[in-house]
Amino acid sequence: MERPLPASYDSVPTISDSDSTTILDDVEIEAFLSEKRGGRIYRGCGSLSVLYLWAAAVSVGLLLVLNIAILALQIKNRPIISDDVPYYLTNSAGQVYPSKVSRTYWDFDDNFLDHNISNAQIFWKGLFPEGDGIIALTDGEVRDLGLVHSARAFHDASKTIYLVAGFHQLHCLTQLRSLIIKLHLDPAFSITDPTYYHTMHCVDVIRQQILCHADGTLIYKRPQDKYPGDGGIRTCNNFDALTKWTKEHAYISFPEDTNLFPSHQT
Repeated sequence: MERPLPASYDSVPTISDSDSTTILDDVEIEAFLSEKRGGRIYRGCGSLSVLYLWAAAVSVGLLLVLNIAILALQIKNRPIISDDVPYYLTNSAGQVYPSKVSRTYWDFDDNFLDHNISNAQIFWKGLFPEGDGIIALTDGEVRDLGLVHSARAFHDASKTIYLVAGFHQLHCLTQLRSLIIKLHLDPAFSITDPTYYHTMHCVDVIRQQILCHADGTLIYKRPQDKYPGDGGIRTCNNFDALTKWTKEHAYISFPEDTNLFPSHQT
């Protein structure tokens, strides 16, 4: 039997020390250069990111300062009016009246209690503006004030009619005063049923308003005082401002309007 020939292999090229050194050096150099280039790119991107963040922060800060400045300017130039300020404190020209005023309380006021009834009547009548407290508002004014829609004016359908409560209360007080004076001047004086019911309506209007406003003023009585609380200072709602506003919006009623507020007729 013949002996098999040994397997033959391609010869492996030999690498000299100098060649090995050259190859390793090239690989290391390429890796080193790649690392350097990547590092520069990374550091460059990082620098740009920081720069963008600083720019964004500065921009936001400037916008915030600008908004605060604008808000402060608006607050400075805006009239100081709280949400619950009565509508009648601002007139048609935009002037704002104080909501509270000081009044001196007199237990007996010579003007309104003058024994000369004709003189006293002048002061009582002077409490009422033209129209006796009935006003007319446009649809825009009704909307701005958030009012319930009321009846239309007979002679001007573009206006809506309202009665200012304070003057209705004064009307009721005047009604009571009138009957008391008539009874005082004529003991035989008597009233009709309609007048009686109208007067009792007025009594109840005043009752409801007293309960509604719940005046908690503590009235003093010192030994030297003739009458309780006489000459004391009261803090009151601005009735003069209400009167001025009512005058600006006064509605002079016509006979056809008498059914609007029948209890307010004198």
